[in-house]
Amino acid sequence: MRFAPRHRRRSSEDSLLPLINIVFLLLIFFMVAGRLTSSDPFEVEAPESISEGLPQPEIPNLLLGRDGSLALNGEIVSRDKLGQHLAPLLDGEGPAKLRLRADGRADTPEVVALMEELRGHGIERLQLITQPQRDAQP
Repeated sequence: MRFAPRHRRRSSEDSLLPLINIVFLLLIFFMVAGRLTSSDPFEVEAPESISEGLPQPEIPNLLLGRDGSLALNGEIVSRDKLGQHLAPLLDGEGPAKLRLRADGRADTPEVVALMEELRGHGIERLQLITQPQRDAQP
């Protein structure tokens, strides 16, 4: 005796499973891809500003932490060896440029003193990175 194979009816749930698998794979991909960016060595909260200009990405970046710690292009440097780390940046053509991202909670005289020190090391153009000013709440 020969039995004919039963054909199972496809339900709507069968076509939904591959879609769910793809959505979960995309979710995992974007979670992993979002963590691939390098993070700063310490947290810096930029001061607020009304200007909306965006910084240029090819300019070296100097971080000044709330406690006075410094990091040049993601590498922590000491204040007394800052000139040695800046020297390779000054070999390029044109005026020496640097972005300074100082913590908004840092003392203003310390930020100004660092800016003067950078000028003494040959930095001719300095961009102070800020964040957009939040609207004042009544």
